[in-house]
Amino acid sequence: GTVNVETRKPARGFEANPNLALGSFGLVNPSLTLGHGGERLSALAGYSHRRSEPFRDGDGRRFTELANYRPAEQDAEAFSIATAWGRIVWSPVPGHQLDLAYTRQDADTVLYPYLMMDAIRDDTDRVNLRYEHTASGSRAASLRAAWISLIERGLAPTQTRIRSPAGQISLIPLSWR
Repeated sequence: GTVNVETRKPARGFEANPNLALGSFGLVNPSLTLGHGGERLSALAGYSHRRSEPFRDGDGRRFTELANYRPAEQDAEAFSIATAWGRIVWSPVPGHQLDLAYTRQDADTVLYPYLMMDAIRDDTDRVNLRYEHTASGSRAASLRAAWISLIERGLAPTQTRIRSPAGQISLIPLSWR
């Protein structure tokens, strides 16, 4: 199958969309999107920060208590992730459009209880550039370039810092450039 992801484009005029999501296990996710759409130039920008405590099983035990995490780390956040994005759409003349989008994600400690590693950081940059030419209402040509860079990904072996070594497999930390 094919998955076609259409990202949000700036709407005409000014817009501001604040949002707050709350959930189980202390999940907090505030976000804000601001945008302005004009005839030839539009922009959209946003920020989101989400964090949560470790989930608990039916008996009320945190997964950090069940997955060999050190006692000092059992109350730690399960994840803390900040994401900022921006997009500019420019139409110099009718039928031509240049679209530039950038996203930065900074993730501090992300616990993966099902793996033998946890991320001590997982920072990502994504850039998309697209040019489209339409003729008589239908797309005549489209050119797209995308760049994704996992600038920093630090995975901590389970026997260091966060988890106890008992019964764990030693894995090598990865670094992506």
